[in-house]
Amino acid sequence: MNQLQIALTGVESVGKTTLTNALVQHYKAQAMYEFAREYLVAKTTYTEADVVKIAVEQIRRQAIPPTCMTFFDTELTVIKLWYETKYQTPLPAHIQQAYIAQTFDLYLLPYPDLAWEADPQREIPDRQARYILFEKYQNALQALQRPYVIIRGQGQARISQAIEAIDALISQR
Repeated sequence: MNQLQIALTGVESVGKTTLTNALVQHYKAQAMYEFAREYLVAKTTYTEADVVKIAVEQIRRQAIPPTCMTFFDTELTVIKLWYETKYQTPLPAHIQQAYIAQTFDLYLLPYPDLAWEADPQREIPDRQARYILFEKYQNALQALQRPYVIIRGQGQARISQAIEAIDALISQR
């Protein structure tokens, strides 16, 4: 059984969850969904301590050994850049260490070419700010030499690009 772990990372409102759902269905795989959404749904505000709690739970979830192909709807790069952008301070050392240590077989990085959709948990509607943040994601993946593919386009084209990248990875194994 294929035990690939694939992370979807990137700017908010780029379709990570939609893409995760499509890939889970296509590959008959499992998903590990974003804990931040679960955690923040009942909150009207949050603090640095809340983001750290979210990171700790994300670390715990990523440590669960996969039994089949697993798609992670988010990962620690999202938490790192969220924390550092919002609070203008580095992550706490133990979270930073986990971020550096995390590995996935492939990272899918959706380009922010989808329209931003309002959501109580989204904070960056500005198009230019989203492109700047996208570059930070790309730089973070490059700095750690992580394997990633940028996913562009709308609808089925976006899904097809992701499937093509994953199929290429599978064929290399």
